[in-house]
Amino acid sequence: MRFSTVHNIPFNPPKSLPFNNLYAARIACLECSGDQQREVIDLLFRIAWEWGLDLGEAEVIEKTLAEHGLPGAKWVDEASSKELRLALKVNTKKAIDKKLWGVPTFCLEKDGEEEVFWGNDSISDLMLSLDGKDPLDKSKYNTFLESFNGF
Repeated sequence: MRFSTVHNIPFNPPKSLPFNNLYAARIACLECSGDQQREVIDLLFRIAWEWGLDLGEAEVIEKTLAEHGLPGAKWVDEASSKELRLALKVNTKKAIDKKLWGVPTFCLEKDGEEEVFWGNDSISDLMLSLDGKDPLDKSKYNTFLESFNGF
């Protein structure tokens, strides 16, 4: 709530917690262009956390996507497909294997190495890294990590 207030982001929690996020999580796994996937994920987030709607209701997702020019009915229908159920399972297993948790979490693979950026406060660091302006001294960082004996 502090973050949303400071950054002037509307925040209205979902009408019920916890909510069933399976439709949303599967739809987020759709193979679509990067810009479109970001738009879809942003809309799914806004449904629950800005507009306070029930993200577990397929009709809410379908209607919202359609209102934004996206194939809501088609994608909600595909959310029950074997392919998207498997895609979510694969993504979930990858996250568990990497010991990831929490939202947002970004894994950036660069120069043969992977780095995890966790939390909305790390997005600016992610952007710096993507732009080739990462201020982190990787050698110093790796030495720090080694001091924890495999942390």
